[in-house]
Amino acid sequence: MEVVKVGACGEDLISAPVAELNSDESLNAFLQVEEAGPRAVLLPANLLYTQSALEMLAANPKNVAAVLIAWEQAPGTSPPERYSPASTEPNRNATLTGSDVPNGWNPEGLDLLSRYYPFNIFLLPPSVVDSEGKMWACNQTVSDCLEDNTCLPVGGQSVWASATRLRPTSPAEAYVAVSAPMDSTAFFHSRAVGAAAEVSALVTMLAVAEAFGAVVAANRTRALLRVPVFMGLNAEAYGFAGSRRFLNDIIKFECEDEEDAGSMGSGVCEKPHYMSTLKFQAFRRQSEGNEDVRTSTRFTHVLDVGPVGSAAKARDPVTLVPANASAAADATPRPVTGADLEDPPFFAHAAQNSSGLRVLLLSAFSQVDAPPVAGGPSDVALATESSTEWPLYPPTSGQSFISEASSPLGTPQVVSLVDYDGSFRDKFFHSELSNLPADPAPLAAAISLAARGLVRTLVALAYFDVDTSTNETSAAAVTALAANQEYLTLAETAADGVQTTSINGLLTCLTGNWTNCELASDFLGESIRNQLARSVSPSNYAGTYVPPTRASSITPSQAAKVRLLRLFLANATAYAGTTGEPVRCNVDTCAGALEADREALHCVRDRCIAADAYTHNAYGHGLEPRNLAQSAFVLRDDNSSVGDGAWTESYWDSSLGVCGATEDAFVLSIGILFAGLGVLAGAIGLSAVVAWALSEGKGTSVVRGAEGGAV
Repeated sequence: MEVVKVGACGEDLISAPVAELNSDESLNAFLQVEEAGPRAVLLPANLLYTQSALEMLAANPKNVAAVLIAWEQAPGTSPPERYSPASTEPNRNATLTGSDVPNGWNPEGLDLLSRYYPFNIFLLPPSVVDSEGKMWACNQTVSDCLEDNTCLPVGGQSVWASATRLRPTSPAEAYVAVSAPMDSTAFFHSRAVGAAAEVSALVTMLAVAEAFGAVVAANRTRALLRVPVFMGLNAEAYGFAGSRRFLNDIIKFECEDEEDAGSMGSGVCEKPHYMSTLKFQAFRRQSEGNEDVRTSTRFTHVLDVGPVGSAAKARDPVTLVPANASAAADATPRPVTGADLEDPPFFAHAAQNSSGLRVLLLSAFSQVDAPPVAGGPSDVALATESSTEWPLYPPTSGQSFISEASSPLGTPQVVSLVDYDGSFRDKFFHSELSNLPADPAPLAAAISLAARGLVRTLVALAYFDVDTSTNETSAAAVTALAANQEYLTLAETAADGVQTTSINGLLTCLTGNWTNCELASDFLGESIRNQLARSVSPSNYAGTYVPPTRASSITPSQAAKVRLLRLFLANATAYAGTTGEPVRCNVDTCAGALEADREALHCVRDRCIAADAYTHNAYGHGLEPRNLAQSAFVLRDDNSSVGDGAWTESYWDSSLGVCGATEDAFVLSIGILFAGLGVLAGAIGLSAVVAWALSEGKGTSVVRGAEGGAV
């Protein structure tokens, strides 16, 4: 038989024989044995796709030392057609009151992600560690583990960029947020790719930024009546942590010790904790001395992008591949027709005050040419009004803008564009099976269509100041725009600026390793790309929050992707340095030549450009740092508003996992043979400080507690 040593809570190692069980029946029989002793239970992947196996294990764990999941199917089985370990209503604790839907937004949800399991669950391969180790926040509440410094918040860095130069001392009167999530999750975090959900939304937002940035660059002398701000929000799968943190910092954050950056910049903050820039304060609208009215934001409109990838129904059957293998995103794409798209592919969900903005959005989509449908109508509707009414608003980042950015000073109009109406179309939401399909053309086509409609809407809002306050005024504005040749030309130029090459490149870079990431090679240089490729994984799990100065060494995969996304946005929104004689990347030379503050300087393609593109801390709004280094946190004292999540992960020893050794064969009296584990051959080390991917472990590896909505 095989014997494994398993890292466990409270002990460095537990030695246990392995029980290989391939069906619910054999698992149930094993669990009924009275004195079998602890075993490491090895299950095939197909038993993870139903609730029954894990429920049986959790209900009767006396014989279970740990659970090992082999990422192969049992003989005679195939991957499921549908599987989601998430809950039926994701982020329920952070959504607005009254957002429940009768059958849940995610009808496939098994609610496995947030459950407590009294044992560790490991994925094999690749999380096999030939070393001992343990987690430190064993069964502690959030307040306890934060006090003992044994856990850290789930989070990281969001990225954002302004379409034009920000001037904190004289901000624009109105801004338009174009937001998308940039993190996903799954039962095993190293497989949290989220291709059809979060990645499709993020790439759509980036495609819009690139297309709109080209319009701005070609019309430098033309003023923007509303300034777009593009946001990739991190930790959104955990209580909308990134968006709520960003909005609350805009409204409330006060720097006690600002480093002087001169007249050109806003400086960085050293106290109460480090902030790499304070330019986000340009989005703050002051209450003008009225103490009864809190400050608000200057966001008047929000175009929130949710999952759009499931609008493409021509997804290939799921193929189980090693976690470090990239999908064949560079395969020759086939032509995409309207038959590859759901009809209609997109739905616009509007907040209570936002039906006028939805009218404008749907009008913009009606101007986008739909792919031809063989034998079908030529006027295919690409987007439609959602059938659900407020407060049945979907679980997207728009929830944060509705709840956090609203005040008597102004309530932004919020519309979310997604690929579903009353329930998700995504059959693999937040599961290990949400990979980039072998043929990504339909997914890229759906993203391109979504971006073309969104950028047309953005042109109308930014350059023509349309009135979307009511359905009637918006309808009148739409009629006027239809007769405005200047708008039609500008909108068509913007839509044509949506780059298929960029979409395909971003899909490759965000859902695979970086061996084939040409964008990273282009923006960072091939040598740097090759160095980073060693640590970049397909996963888009947020990880744990660490200070930005340490992210590249502690959470290298996430840090590399944040770096690429920031440079992509900087290149798309640059206000200086893209034309004329190139300025080589030297801070002192760049700052003078481009007349830009240092914090706005970026090196792209070995050329210095100036753009207001930055990162922002992303972790639960129910938490706050207790030191300047942001290495320790406490629950916020005024933790009273809805959804103030405090999601945390345990500190880990230098490694945690399983290791195996062969012994003589042994058979239980009930005839269950403990077969060999040939997969226990590799070893993957974890961070010496904190394992951002839960070491592929579940159960006692997750901090538990009722305070702050933690798990």
